[in-house]
Amino acid sequence: MPSTAEKSGENLVLNYHDAVVYQSDLELLDSNTAWLNDACINFQMTRLQQRHTNNGDLLFMDPSVISFMMHQCDDEDLADLNQGLHLETKKRIFVPINDNYIVSADTFRRPGGGSHWSLLVILVVQSSGNQEQSLMCYHFDSGHGSNFRAASAVADVFCSIFENCGGPGRVDMKQCITPHQNNGYDCGIYTLAAAEAVAQCCATESVLPIAYEQSLQNFVQSFGPEFGPKMRKQISDDIRSLA
Repeated sequence: MPSTAEKSGENLVLNYHDAVVYQSDLELLDSNTAWLNDACINFQMTRLQQRHTNNGDLLFMDPSVISFMMHQCDDEDLADLNQGLHLETKKRIFVPINDNYIVSADTFRRPGGGSHWSLLVILVVQSSGNQEQSLMCYHFDSGHGSNFRAASAVADVFCSIFENCGGPGRVDMKQCITPHQNNGYDCGIYTLAAAEAVAQCCATESVLPIAYEQSLQNFVQSFGPEFGPKMRKQISDDIRSLA
């Protein structure tokens, strides 16, 4: 999938901490029926990272980095990636999941791949009764868990990275209760809602999925019946205010 930062002949709207938004990306947010691409997802994940900049335990991932991990990285690359991201210092990692992550490398290279977004939240937790740490992975998917296989594959790669740097290696995967989209295009918006809602819970240090599920439910309900269009507008207005 070619980087959205490499679009030729397009009007650059915003470069926000290296999250690049072009006019065609902004138009996806302006539309109430468009599937969000990686540029839209990356902008909002970067925005959340900046909003939580005082909490060094949180890491919001760029979907293009996850694509690189899944299709182009060898063990040495993964070690370099770990050093660059300082994963060993993180307690909560927010990972946008695309169903294109588990296709073949040849298919992955074709532009426009993927058809569904979801969110994987990786928590590094202290095991009760001892000093060992473990990884807990919560998957939020507005499409009835259709991305669970892709999320599991990504979680396995993170598990390998942590194991190789002497960190926790055991992964517990849980499919969390997530509000369901009633169309074929709002998966990206629900993914971003999950990231924002779960991040709001992190100040409490809770690792209970019910707390994250309730926070997401409350977040979606706060927009009323027009959740999708209203959150799209909120993000697009934010981009325009920063441009």
